[in-house]
Amino acid sequence: MNAGYYDVGIALICFIIYVLLAARIKQTAAAVANRSQRIIQYIAIAPLILICFYFIKVDINWQILLIGLGWRFWLLVMTVPYLVEGLRRQEQ
Repeated sequence: MNAGYYDVGIALICFIIYVLLAARIKQTAAAVANRSQRIIQYIAIAPLILICFYFIKVDINWQILLIGLGWRFWLLVMTVPYLVEGLRRQEQ
């Protein structure tokens, strides 16, 4: 039961970090957009693991898992361009 509280707490912290990144880094270059697109394409392969779980009949509450993973994946995809831009600026 406590794991649920930690899960929500970590998700809230991730969302706050996203908001702070989005507020601080307002514009991105075209090169950053292209690199972000490539990273997102690689990340998009990860949900294929769920198909393996389904076929080997792992006992999972799919209604909860898919909703949770869905919005976390959205948050990750929205954050990638800001992370790439922030790392690019840090290198300069």
